[in-house]
Amino acid sequence: MFVLVVCMGQSPYNRSIWQGISRGFENEGCRVQIADATQIPRPASLTTLPDLFFVVHGGNTPEEAVKQYRAAGVPTAVFLLDEPYEVDQSVTWARNYDWVFSVDRSTLATHSQHSHAAHLPCGYDDTIFNPDGPSLPSRVLMLGSCFAARENLLSTSIKKFGHLFTWVGPGWQQISTAGIHYNRLVTPEECAMFYRGAAVTLNIHRDSTWSHFGELNQNRLQATHLNPRFWEAAACGGFPFSSYRSDLDIYARGTPSFDSEQELARKLEYFTANEKACKKHAKRLLKAVKKHSYRARAKSVLELISVK
Repeated sequence: MFVLVVCMGQSPYNRSIWQGISRGFENEGCRVQIADATQIPRPASLTTLPDLFFVVHGGNTPEEAVKQYRAAGVPTAVFLLDEPYEVDQSVTWARNYDWVFSVDRSTLATHSQHSHAAHLPCGYDDTIFNPDGPSLPSRVLMLGSCFAARENLLSTSIKKFGHLFTWVGPGWQQISTAGIHYNRLVTPEECAMFYRGAAVTLNIHRDSTWSHFGELNQNRLQATHLNPRFWEAAACGGFPFSSYRSDLDIYARGTPSFDSEQELARKLEYFTANEKACKKHAKRLLKAVKKHSYRARAKSVLELISVK
């Protein structure tokens, strides 16, 4: 079968998501064509219509393109990555698809009013995120964007352990001059090197109501999903020490987490002094995420849509 995968090409730093999904479709025997959301071919221009029109994220995919493929009889699906942070906006255009796959359980009821809706968690591209390969050693790794929710939770820990941190991404020098700074965005391959070398990868999820585009979760749905960093760091053999999300109880029950500034500082004090405990959790998480690569996610999509 033939799958047309539409991606947000201007975002190279999360390309491992759409590339991982594409490799997953190929692993299932599909022929895959990847198109940038701004350069989607018209159905009439293709010698063969795809068996599935699959969009990753979808925020900048023209609605007219989706409608054209549906009109041509092609099943359409979108994988929403920024739920529930942008649900008020996404529901206005995701209804154009036959299928909506949301990373977060909290928005399934919203999208099921207009489309078939299913939960599809984040995962990892196992060709990039795995224990084999180069590493960049660190005691405590904080990789990602600097925003208010992270700043607030880190306040006490910075005072106590800031000198042990390796900060990766722009903006961190504004809140801590201590530690090692990589003041730039990094590629997925570089992320993997950092994850492999970190004793602890600090993983602070977004606030459920924060988005880059303002308040777009007016019903204040509580996020349940685990972000890409959790899956990717664990797949690299690292220990993602995460702020609590309820999906932890499903996919990684018993894994330490934190829910406040004080709890983070207290547990971080323990883990920075107990490398053996970090390795124990890392080993258990590596086993837990083994079946959650994007190869597995692609297989789930094909089985649910029944186009395989």
